[in-house]
Amino acid sequence: MNWGARLNLGLAWRAPSLAQIALGAVVTGLVSLWPQSLAALRRVKASDADLAELANPRTRRILDQTIADAMRAGARGARQDLLLYVRDWRIPLNDVDLPMDIWHGEADGIVPVSHSRWYTAHLRNACIHYLPKEGHYSLPMRHTEEILRTLLA
Repeated sequence: MNWGARLNLGLAWRAPSLAQIALGAVVTGLVSLWPQSLAALRRVKASDADLAELANPRTRRILDQTIADAMRAGARGARQDLLLYVRDWRIPLNDVDLPMDIWHGEADGIVPVSHSRWYTAHLRNACIHYLPKEGHYSLPMRHTEEILRTLLA
């Protein structure tokens, strides 16, 4: 994982109250007013496929608009997600029997492939789709139709 993700997750795990403060009003305000300020962070540990995708103005607009929309009412949801990522969900994943498709770019520098492998090992009806040259941003942008066709099948 890139250093920013490790830092945020580590803070949420070790000091959830501090994480709430650190990701509070100042950060929320800056990100909601200038979502493009995250552009440099997106490139940290980005694969070649991600760098190419992040150079696409359409992709940048989509990512910036997504962040602006998510932060419009504040970062409460983003902070809650962060805190949930590091907690025990207390869900017996081995008991989940619904079919699931997990897509993961093997060149993803944000979420390690080991994460999808762990879920695949613990969800008995999971089908994993690894795309060797795709990254965190390139996979959904370049394979949307394929993912949706699989979902609808």
